[in-house]
Amino acid sequence: MFSEENSIKIGKIGKIFGSNGELTLRLYDTFPDEVDYKEPMFVYLNGLLVPLFIKSFIRKGVNKAVVMFEDIDSQYRAQEFIGMYIVAFSDGGDDSKNDDEDDDGELYFENFIGYKFADSTSEKTGVIIDFIDHDFNPLFVIDYNGEEHYVPANDEVIVEINVSDKKIDFALPDGVFDINK
Repeated sequence: MFSEENSIKIGKIGKIFGSNGELTLRLYDTFPDEVDYKEPMFVYLNGLLVPLFIKSFIRKGVNKAVVMFEDIDSQYRAQEFIGMYIVAFSDGGDDSKNDDEDDDGELYFENFIGYKFADSTSEKTGVIIDFIDHDFNPLFVIDYNGEEHYVPANDEVIVEINVSDKKIDFALPDGVFDINK
């Protein structure tokens, strides 16, 4: 039923917004269009699945929101959740549409969060844990041996995208992993 294998990242908790435990959320394309106040959102806290019930939710544009959860009523309590991913769960059924493609059939970088990463230049492997959508330099955040590294999200360095295996092969320039140290 609820397992990490069938969890989908739908957002990421950003920073504290106000003094009563409000938090900013970065909403991924997988975030639902409508928010159900009766249903919890989930985060993994110390390896445990924790339900968070919504007290208030205000969208700020297409991919941002300010949210207040029940039981998070102070800056101190809110601090614990900064940087956590909000997850939803798929039923594991066979969808006719690929989750990584939007209705227009295009693949978008933010949909590759959770994909395996392999670089043929450095022979490093890891997992894509986030996407930073910066106009001039979009980046993937890679978890390599427990450390975060930033690599370009650029068609020129991507060799192959295997959607069925959820894996992306890169050919990054020498030294990219040394920049982040």
